[in-house]
Amino acid sequence: MQLPSLVQFIIRHALAGAGLGAAVGFGLLLADAWGLATLARQANFGFAAWVLLPWGFAVTFGGVQVGIAVMLIDDDDEPRGGKRQRLDRSAVPVAVPVKVAPRKRR
Repeated sequence: MQLPSLVQFIIRHALAGAGLGAAVGFGLLLADAWGLATLARQANFGFAAWVLLPWGFAVTFGGVQVGIAVMLIDDDDEPRGGKRQRLDRSAVPVAVPVKVAPRKRR
């Protein structure tokens, strides 16, 4: 069974964004940017940094990539510009009297 084309589109862009995000996360650790790798080496569970930092970047970049890709879909099937109907300008605002009971002060 083949997935629908829209699902394939979303999965393809999510994987591309996630791959880029994971690469950025690992790149920050490998370059020891802001002392992240040094901090991870000195921590008790430093291996978690090597997993969680790239994972966080992958999830974020994947979601952003899918959002951008979906927003940039060009849909030429719909007509543009509307029907050019005239507005009904006969409607006139009417003042409606409203009675308000005074509040008791505490």
